Amino acid sequence: MVQIVKLGGSAITRKGEDPEIRRDVLERLADELEPHADEVVLVHGAGSFGHPIADAHDLDHGVEADQVAPLSEVHQQVRELNLAVLDTVRTRAGPCLALSPFGLLSCNDGMPGGWNLVPVHRTLELGTIPILYGDVVLDTQRGVSVLSGDRIAVELARFLEAERVIFALDEEGAYSHPPSQDEAELLEEPGLGDVRRARDRARKAGPDDATGGMAGKLDCTLAIARDGTQVHLVDGTHEGRVRQALRGDGPGTRVDPEGQP
Repeated sequence: MVQIVKLGGSAITRKGEDPEIRRDVLERLADELEPHADEVVLVHGAGSFGHPIADAHDLDHGVEADQVAPLSEVHQQVRELNLAVLDTVRTRAGPCLALSPFGLLSCNDGMPGGWNLVPVHRTLELGTIPILYGDVVLDTQRGVSVLSGDRIAVELARFLEAERVIFALDEEGAYSHPPSQDEAELLEEPGLGDVRRARDRARKAGPDDATGGMAGKLDCTLAIARDGTQVHLVDGTHEGRVRQALRGDGPGTRVDPEGQP
């Protein structure tokens, strides 16, 4: 059995212009992974490590000469965050290996169009936790694209035929409307139609960052569920939620593909 855990950048870093890790959250999440270390593939987002620069320089729509320097800075920052995640997981959950998306995945006009995920499978066979992360990757049309950790989770779930994908957020789960709106309600066990409507409302409210914000995450949720894999969106900043999700229970938003139209 394989479970994919995506640690949201908003959960493990502090929002702002300057990159800052929420070390207390990251350490606790690593502790919660430890009992399931032999079945977990870990993916993490960038949060304040890269997103502000990528947004400011519009790196998701191709790279001109004056964008090469910020592109390099984004790549460096996400690597720095990945090293911190790697060190924390290694010391608290067990052996792990980082796999750079830049060498494994490429895009075609913003969508994954070529990948080699065999090293992920081989890393699992070694008894270590594979760790991937959102990053800039080569794109056959744009030169480069920003490839989110959420989209990587979609490709991993397909390739590994994962039983479950867990998105650890900085909020309780997915909502019927953007949480700032009065009519927003937590979707605890939504159907795919409910998720589609929530995605459309989030998209209308506007993307939060270069990776599409909550609308992008719900797009990925739909893709994973359509492929037959359960998706659980939980509050990663709340103690025990990821641990519960790895056991198949606990609060949050659970999208179960069984019985869906």
